[in-house]
Amino acid sequence: MSKVHVHFIGNVGKEPEVRTVGEVKVAKFNVAVTSRYKNKAGEYEDKTKWMPVEVWRGLAEVAEKYIKKGTKVFIAGTLEDNTYEKDGQSKTVEFVLAQEVEILTKADDKERTSTTTGATDTSNPPAETDDLPF
Repeated sequence: MSKVHVHFIGNVGKEPEVRTVGEVKVAKFNVAVTSRYKNKAGEYEDKTKWMPVEVWRGLAEVAEKYIKKGTKVFIAGTLEDNTYEKDGQSKTVEFVLAQEVEILTKADDKERTSTTTGATDTSNPPAETDDLPF
């Protein structure tokens, strides 16, 4: 079965909830994604959808350290679902399992922070070089 890959930009709704599973960190947070469209009257309207996001390991550490309420982020990942039983009824929750998180909000006028799966330290961005061949 193939997975659905998603990419979106939005704002984090509240501080990430971070916990430890065994010896591995996991962080969960919601991202508000707003799209704009024209209605039948020709006026623009905004529609916001909340996307639950889950990150593991190094990305969870980055989320815990750098992501706050209102942070603008780019998320790339796959749609996943978790089925559980509550009050005798089966419930399914969809979420995005992120493999890439890029923080788009500038912090203290520094360069934006970018991280991918496995990255644990984004405090030292790569040095700029003028001798790149492109």
